[in-house]
Amino acid sequence: MKNLSIALVIIFCYCATTGMQEDSIYGQTRVIQATYESVFQATLDYLPERGYTIKKADRESGVIETNYQSGAGVAIGFTGDKRAQVKCKLIKIDDNQTRLTLELFSEIRDPQSGWQYVAPEYQAARVIYDRFFEAITARAQGRKIE
Repeated sequence: MKNLSIALVIIFCYCATTGMQEDSIYGQTRVIQATYESVFQATLDYLPERGYTIKKADRESGVIETNYQSGAGVAIGFTGDKRAQVKCKLIKIDDNQTRLTLELFSEIRDPQSGWQYVAPEYQAARVIYDRFFEAITARAQGRKIE
């Protein structure tokens, strides 16, 4: 049992120091090769392009949060009211590396119980997260997406 605990600690530390991240439908993290300020600004610029309005943006804490965007989200096949919100957390690693965590929350409206969280299908969520990271990274590095 002690060996298992030690192995888990080693794996955790390895993942934390190498930047390896576990993708999930609830949020994803990437290390972007760009300054903290350029990643923060790129994120602020990109979210409104996707139709989100910024609810909170705090450079010091690295938190960006949007209001819910009506009609957005990953409720595939659902034809009723749906909405989505994005929450971001940025952490400066060094002068040219920034850790960006994105969380996308999708909800559908149930006539009886109101807004309900919808867990997206993994592959659909991954496509959306990849699109967000690709666009934000390109902007932060001064590149155009082709």
